[in-house]
Amino acid sequence: MAYRRRLKGLSKEPIPSGSAKPRPRARRTLRRVLRVVRTLAGALLLCVGGASPVAAQPGGPLGIAQLQISGARLTLYADALTTDAEQTINVGEAARVRTCYGPTAACGTAAPGSAPGLKVVGDLSGPELPQAIPFETAPGGTFFLPGFQREGDYLLSNIRLVETASGRVLANAEPSLATLHV
Repeated sequence: MAYRRRLKGLSKEPIPSGSAKPRPRARRTLRRVLRVVRTLAGALLLCVGGASPVAAQPGGPLGIAQLQISGARLTLYADALTTDAEQTINVGEAARVRTCYGPTAACGTAAPGSAPGLKVVGDLSGPELPQAIPFETAPGGTFFLPGFQREGDYLLSNIRLVETASGRVLANAEPSLATLHV
């Protein structure tokens, strides 16, 4: 005689002859489905019934958030009175062009190695120089340029942030040109 197991599996009762065999797996699946349906219905009632009146107002915002994006950009120093992008210097006077890198770093004060793997490169050209000479500094550092003996306009151009290992240009400075009037 075939036996039917009860759900807890503790006792067995005979299956009446002529009836089909029960499907215990189908019962368990049905119970799981009913449990999920009851859980979802309860969650829906909590959401609908427990919603605050502020969130239920039509046309009101569903939520408020603030997204802060921080990044670093390369610029040349400028304040209300001066800018390093446009300077007038005397013959023989050394010049400096300060770079600014990062949201809080002071301009022109970064030491070499302060931004590992990065450097700032610029090309110096002018009447005294037959071809451009590359200069480099740390991001947020200062280009120290020599004093020039011939009058004219000298350009520190193509100022850019470069990855040291690969030489890949990551960004151009804003502005990417400093003009020195001698």
